[in-house]
Amino acid sequence: MENLKRVSDLIPPGVFPDAIPVEIEDLVGKDIVLEDFEVLTGQYGQFSVVCFKYMNDEKFYSFACGGVVVMKKLAKLRESFPVICQLYHPEGKRYFEMR
Repeated sequence: MENLKRVSDLIPPGVFPDAIPVEIEDLVGKDIVLEDFEVLTGQYGQFSVVCFKYMNDEKFYSFACGGVVVMKKLAKLRESFPVICQLYHPEGKRYFEMR
């Protein structure tokens, strides 16, 4: 466990600096409003840092995700932002999906 990193350790300064980092697992099943995202390259390849708001909250938050499914959907949705999203795990799977 000592080798695990926090989202705040992986998000470099300057990527949505006013956003409050949130663990992606804490967002499962919650409606959020996607505002923007950036694709970065880290130790394990590309990942997205996503800027979002909770419904009825004006503060900005962020989460990081390197999942291919989420990253492809983010790229397709970019022109439609802001958009309501809910993250979930497909039945029996560990990866994240968006609806």
